[in-house]
Amino acid sequence: MRIPQLEYPLYKQYTIPFLPHAFYLGSFILLIVLLILNVALVGSDVVTTLVSDPYAIDRPWWMPSFWPENLRPPIGDGCQPVSLLASDSLHTNSSVSLFSYAFRRANVAKDGEYTDPTKQMRPVPYMANPFEKCDVRSIVWIVELPSRRMQFKSGIFCKLGGQKQFTFKVPDNITLAMTHYRSENGDLGQDDMGEYIAYSTFSDHLGMGIPTNLNGIGPIFRGSTNNASSTSSSNVLAVLDGLQKDLFKALLSERTLREMNNVFYHSKYIVEWTAASGKFCFGPDFSLDGKLYTAECTGLRDISRVLRAYGTTEDRGAGYDLYPEFLAPFSATTTNFLIALRDAIRIDLGDIDTSSNIYLNKTFFDEMIEIDPYHDTSAPLLINAELPWRISLDTYWQSCTPWACTNRTWAETYKSVPADTPYEAMVLPYRPTTLTASVLDVSYLCPTLRPKPIASLLMSVFVATVTMYNFLYAVFGFVMPKAEVRYQKRVKNQAKHASDYESQQASPLLSGKAELGYNNMVEHQRSLSRW
Repeated sequence: MRIPQLEYPLYKQYTIPFLPHAFYLGSFILLIVLLILNVALVGSDVVTTLVSDPYAIDRPWWMPSFWPENLRPPIGDGCQPVSLLASDSLHTNSSVSLFSYAFRRANVAKDGEYTDPTKQMRPVPYMANPFEKCDVRSIVWIVELPSRRMQFKSGIFCKLGGQKQFTFKVPDNITLAMTHYRSENGDLGQDDMGEYIAYSTFSDHLGMGIPTNLNGIGPIFRGSTNNASSTSSSNVLAVLDGLQKDLFKALLSERTLREMNNVFYHSKYIVEWTAASGKFCFGPDFSLDGKLYTAECTGLRDISRVLRAYGTTEDRGAGYDLYPEFLAPFSATTTNFLIALRDAIRIDLGDIDTSSNIYLNKTFFDEMIEIDPYHDTSAPLLINAELPWRISLDTYWQSCTPWACTNRTWAETYKSVPADTPYEAMVLPYRPTTLTASVLDVSYLCPTLRPKPIASLLMSVFVATVTMYNFLYAVFGFVMPKAEVRYQKRVKNQAKHASDYESQQASPLLSGKAELGYNNMVEHQRSLSRW
């Protein structure tokens, strides 16, 4: 077997004119272009980070703002969905963000009205799908006495919108459960409003150590009326907390009057109030052996909206009393707060309907919120009572929230303030700056581009640039010899044509004499033939 000999290239200079100038100038320009290109291509690392908006455009650090979106480099398969679990405490991205929700159920729109409870989507992926429409079906109010601890539970049905074209299936609707706690004494029970303010507010006077029990301190947000803004979501919290103070006062007054007169009251009361529209209320045709709650609900203050109300006491066994007399005297105050809670939840879920929300429409507020005569009735009974039940006039009527103070009920105070007129640190109606639908405030794992460290950036750009340049130089070394051969052939052909042309121009006389000799010879032959 014969082994082929090794070869080596012969170095010859190109004869193409101005090729060295074009080569060195082109190499300089090419290196600059490759450096910029490689900084964009290899100058970033794909890092998985937590983001709040999976659809936000993540521009690389080198990309200018005018860069076309279709030329943005791909950075993986996109963000990962969030799995909704029943054990999670969920919040929305609204500016109110007071309420916490728990996931209960998800299904698709093709399901019937009454679906099999075992046919649910698990796990439930969620990709920042906005709430297109949410219905607050009902609110259950549970109050414990004598501590005046309250719990409000609500079932909420929401239709989801947004993008759903993924490799996974996003539900068309979900069911959420909202639980809201209030307590007159933060040491005896959870108070969501107090904790929200305590851990979300900084005060120059109290610093970060604002106590969770805010009942004993003055307004935190008090200031000149110039600080009140109709675009601030604190207006919703101020009204909700004020109407809650009215309810606390009514519970305290009724409990004190019953203890003073030795009248029994239960340790726990439960009220279910429907907040939906449609045939969900009690009606005149109600019967125990027929369907429940089939009457049309007329208005928010319709008494038929109370689906059940009873009191119970642990030491009295499992029995309970229907339609408790304890709650009946201040039913107007109770309804005021239930309406306020319903509309606050709607705003938190992104339902900005100005025609049917007391926070967004001052005229609607004045129509729906009533002044309860119970407070005026119970005031003289407690002010003139014997010790230890007697309370002073100022103690009974003065009430403070973190936003303001009043010497009457908050319902009366808010109704007396004209629209767009500040009352200390609050003003109605509330006019939110953004009218977009709410989404669940969760974080998503998304690939993002981050610049490399300097040393890694220099090494990556250098290796990529040298590799690209060597490849292009190899292409140059492969193509240019062939171009040189063609150029040499063209030069030789041009030289040959020039030489032929010069020879033709130099011998016109010789060709004329040859032609004359030829003509003389022909003439001589003709003369000989005649002889």
